[in-house]
Amino acid sequence: MTKEIPVADSNRPALVDDNAMTLRNHSSPTCVVTFADGEITRMTTWSSNGKPDLRRGIRLAHAAYESRTISKPPAITALHFEAADGESVTTTKFTADQIAEATDDAR
Repeated sequence: MTKEIPVADSNRPALVDDNAMTLRNHSSPTCVVTFADGEITRMTTWSSNGKPDLRRGIRLAHAAYESRTISKPPAITALHFEAADGESVTTTKFTADQIAEATDDAR
């Protein structure tokens, strides 16, 4: 079903279907990755159960890095997931060993 919603600074409402609204109101965690060269990527990582998916986060971070820099990503030096429930933010951090193991699996 399509709905009209007002858009700031516009004379026309935007048309948005129910599925688009559902995707925006998600609770999937955000994966924050720091690479050896200091580049940081932040992206929502879809998860069917709302829990962090380390391998998926690494694959998406590598893709984002390659898209930004047009080069192969260096090693990941830090990675964590943030999940907000509307009142607080929960952070899940991973060790270097967990990142290294998941990176090998992700490639």
